[in-house]
Amino acid sequence: MANGSRLVLRRVADSLRLRNMCQEAPMAKVLVVEDEDDIRQLLTEDLEGRGHRVRGAGNGVIAIQQVKQRIPDIIFGDIMMPIMDGFDLILKLRENPETAAIPMVLVTAMNARDAEGKARELGVEHFLPKPWEPWSLDFVLDQILNPKSTARKGDGKLQVYPQRVPEGSTNYPSAA
Repeated sequence: MANGSRLVLRRVADSLRLRNMCQEAPMAKVLVVEDEDDIRQLLTEDLEGRGHRVRGAGNGVIAIQQVKQRIPDIIFGDIMMPIMDGFDLILKLRENPETAAIPMVLVTAMNARDAEGKARELGVEHFLPKPWEPWSLDFVLDQILNPKSTARKGDGKLQVYPQRVPEGSTNYPSAA
């Protein structure tokens, strides 16, 4: 078997393993906050395809209104949005004891290192760059939803999930 074929098989196996781990986790109520309709729709479809119940909001103000109606288990949110950006949304949620502990995943085209300081200040531990890989979405969901997961770090550090695995690389997220 050629090296390229082994790499493809390993990627598929790793993706299936992470997807199975994610499927063992409870299905979640998810809020996707994204001003770009196509990206919001794509993430919604990805999450619904994994069995989660998803609602969408085009900005932070709409998200706050939706959170008042039904508190989600996880919020996936963009940083740069009109009216109320992702950081202001997080600040607003952290003010309310009922919403302060909702896990937030920042999904953005911004460089993770540019936003890391502010994200850490606000208690955000997960950062998923656009575009995301299916395995990275599975990985972040597993970390949040499956407390017994071997993938769960829980060290308070910002977890950045790469956009792409470089061709020929075997560097996947560590499960330890």
